[in-house]
Amino acid sequence: MYKVELSENETILKSKELKDYESAFNCLSGLLKYLGENRKIIVYEKKSSEWVKFGEWKLQN
Repeated sequence: MYKVELSENETILKSKELKDYESAFNCLSGLLKYLGENRKIIVYEKKSSEWVKFGEWKLQN
């Protein structure tokens, strides 16, 4: 299980839970166009009953 979040200044703008890696990757790819200053995408993987950060994407300055 994966969770993909788009956030801006620590406020979650979009969040979606997905069953498999391929779905999470497709969701991540779709959100890349929304990246901007102060925005980032974080992907979490559910391990046991806990969400663990899997990756983070943001624009470089």
